[in-house]
Amino acid sequence: MAKNHRKHKVLEALQISHGIVTAACKSAHVTRKTYYSWLKKDALFKAQVDQIQDVALDFVESKLLTNIESGNVLAQMFYLKCRGKSRGFVEKVESDISGTLKLDIVKRIIKTDDECDKK
Repeated sequence: MAKNHRKHKVLEALQISHGIVTAACKSAHVTRKTYYSWLKKDALFKAQVDQIQDVALDFVESKLLTNIESGNVLAQMFYLKCRGKSRGFVEKVESDISGTLKLDIVKRIIKTDDECDKK
């Protein structure tokens, strides 16, 4: 089977599996190692995979919004924790610290009583 045909089979399987790599590889009879090699070496293949992953994310987002609309409180809370952080919907405070840090390490030598007695 030609490599491009095998890649096409993987891409089709990725669409069916909503971007789940293991399921797609199994369905297309391609190892995960081969898949990740193609992903690393073939920019067009990677772009196609990224597009499929985006569609899968859109699909899951639509399901989340459907649950929110139906009154699912957990879905509402999840959405607010992810997308409402700027409005204070967070469980913990996140800090982004950038810059450089200079450490001066001071070596201290502590003499034991025996060492002090020898002098």
